Amino acid sequence: MIDNYIYLYHLNTFIILPAYPDSITDSLPVSFSQSTPLSRSAPIYSYSNSGPRSIQFTFRLHRDMMT
Repeated sequence: MIDNYIYLYHLNTFIILPAYPDSITDSLPVSFSQSTPLSRSAPIYSYSNSGPRSIQFTFRLHRDMMT
């Protein structure tokens, strides 16, 4: 069984990675809108939207590993 791979669902393709990533950064920005109703001192926050999600990988690879 292969431990390290990336599967591209829309292409039905596996990318086999010969090493583990050094770092992974995952971000999904979310925004909320603020409204202050009459006779209320604190504002109310409601969900507006989110996305797009981005994932960044850092690998230390060299040509000898890609055979």
